[in-house]
Amino acid sequence: MFLQGIWDACNVFLGNGRFIKRIIVASLVLFFGLVTSISADTVTLSWTAVGNDRREGTASEYDVRYHTSPISEANFYDATRFVVNRKPLPAGATETLIVDGLVQGVRYFFAIKTADSWNNWSTISNVVSKVACVEGCVGIRGNIDGDLIQEINIKDIVYMVDYYFGNPSGPEPHCLVEADIDGSLSLDIYDLIYLVNYMFVNGSPPVFCP
Repeated sequence: MFLQGIWDACNVFLGNGRFIKRIIVASLVLFFGLVTSISADTVTLSWTAVGNDRREGTASEYDVRYHTSPISEANFYDATRFVVNRKPLPAGATETLIVDGLVQGVRYFFAIKTADSWNNWSTISNVVSKVACVEGCVGIRGNIDGDLIQEINIKDIVYMVDYYFGNPSGPEPHCLVEADIDGSLSLDIYDLIYLVNYMFVNGSPPVFCP
């Protein structure tokens, strides 16, 4: 009997005794747009390397795509490809990629596929989206509400509290790098604590913008 495309726990059976190793799909995580001075035309993506053989070894290639419309398996290859000029890292390592050349204030969608050493490609990753920062990050971080005078005040704390604890959640910070107060490359409750300490108990100032 000829079977094709039947999955087991580790492999894909192609029939006639042929197997290919199952390719793990990368899970893409959007951090935030990194900026220099007031330039804000980049977004940083991060994901965990998936390896060449499930979660072992090293994959062969990444295909990273972006577009101003949602990306799917059907239109993946219609999206713009961002050339990754390096080989993937070993399985389990954290991959970080800065996508530049974007237009400020425009929402972009990002997705990725991974190839193994036999040129077998995974299906599409999850799709993430972000608007490249309009005004950018200037000086120290903390202008959460995106006011044009770049002032850090109680409104920024209220904005963060609403974003983290509102029901429903408040709007996303205008520029996520501004909300990463401690420069940890992630947004969490520690950023809020850091900002409160800075404003009310003479704590250390927020980390400088990239």
